[in-house]
Amino acid sequence: MAGLQQRQSAGDAPKSDSRESLPHHVDGATPAPPAMTPAIARQALLTPTRLTATNVLGLQRMIGNQATGRLLSTGGASARRVRRAGAVIQRTLILNEKRRDDAEAVYAELGGDKPSLKFIKMLINLPGPPVMISTAGLADLYQHTREARAQPLKERDAKVAYMQFISHGAWTRGDTRATFNAFSQAQAAGNLGELGEFLKNNPNVVANLKAAGVNWDLSSTHELLESLGGAAVLDERIQIATWALLETGFTRMAVHEVGHATFQRMLLTGEKWTEAANKGQENPDERALEADGLNFYNAWRVLSRHPRYFFITDMPGDSEQAKGEGRRKYLAENFNEFCADSFMHFALNREELIQHVENLQATEGGVKQAWRIARDILVRYEDRMLGKEAAGKEATATLSEHRFTVVVAELKNAFQGPGLEVANIEQVREHLRSLRQAWLGMTPADQERHRSEALTTLDQYVMKVQRRRPAAAHLAAELGFTGL
Repeated sequence: MAGLQQRQSAGDAPKSDSRESLPHHVDGATPAPPAMTPAIARQALLTPTRLTATNVLGLQRMIGNQATGRLLSTGGASARRVRRAGAVIQRTLILNEKRRDDAEAVYAELGGDKPSLKFIKMLINLPGPPVMISTAGLADLYQHTREARAQPLKERDAKVAYMQFISHGAWTRGDTRATFNAFSQAQAAGNLGELGEFLKNNPNVVANLKAAGVNWDLSSTHELLESLGGAAVLDERIQIATWALLETGFTRMAVHEVGHATFQRMLLTGEKWTEAANKGQENPDERALEADGLNFYNAWRVLSRHPRYFFITDMPGDSEQAKGEGRRKYLAENFNEFCADSFMHFALNREELIQHVENLQATEGGVKQAWRIARDILVRYEDRMLGKEAAGKEATATLSEHRFTVVVAELKNAFQGPGLEVANIEQVREHLRSLRQAWLGMTPADQERHRSEALTTLDQYVMKVQRRRPAAAHLAAELGFTGL
């Protein structure tokens, strides 16, 4: 699992590639999006250290191999220069270049026709990267929303903040061409608003993404994205191509990727999952799946032999795998895709999916019983996946433990340098931050189970990165691992 992680921050300057900008259409015509290729899934631990044309197909086939989507390896100094996008929940506001988290204080300082206290609190608590805005931009944004968007926005920073606001923090692009071109397209704004409503109505989705360490990039130009159908979980972000913002199925595509990042990771432990198991060509390792995950997998194995009984909806794109019989075949060949599609259908078309199961005839190969098992797992996980924050604690703890398992493996691999050297110290430090976040999200019982492994890993970090040997009693506290 060696290699450098490529990370593209949501706030980085755009490339000159014209694909980053949303096209302005003539007479309402929408250009045909790139075809969806048979991407296996969007959660990968990949081994190549260089990306070449000859191994792209191999990368696509490996992308379903783990439940984490953490290492897409590329070489080059650019990977070291680019910082990681922020945590999913920041809960702060940057007003006039000053970080603020006290809504009452901000409200008291603003004069004139100032925004309401409730509005300021909403911006401070908005998931995603901090809202960066000036006093003028804040007033402009408030007036725009208070007047039901009748008054056009004038301030550039207000337009960026508006995209964050309507998408419930999923829009992470900064002051770039992508923001302003998307802002000018009614379809794009409508799609972001629809996704934002889904996230607001399902707070556990946001909490689970945070626990999994996954952010958003909804105008991505990742070099593999088009070969993966325009959407994937790559480099710890749900990345969706610009063209998809103009598609009527955008929300389905986004929620499908959420399924990879959350529900799929609740079922897969992050250990010993193989591409052959993902495709049903071998039995999964007993460590790879939770008990419910194994039941869901066995149900999929039955359904994969009878693809016509899958529940499908069309996805954006014009490829065979996006629609109809091609979509059924795609789900039959990839368990990870069945996980993501099942989450999407349950989240967006719950009653239709349940009715589909009830309408099946119990006549062929155990299909109805398999669907009932899958449906019952989805129902049992409903509050964890969607629902209220309080009901999702079990899910976030599970995701944190699975994330911890994977990041420990990444750290061990990153430590494999000559002597005391490591291949990429910045990468190792970011792994440590991710490991700490996962540790703090775990239950005390899970922490106790992983205590020895955590201490061993932290000891290696201090020795190989900080080049010293502290007292074991102070090691965890020094690195911020409370409870260790």
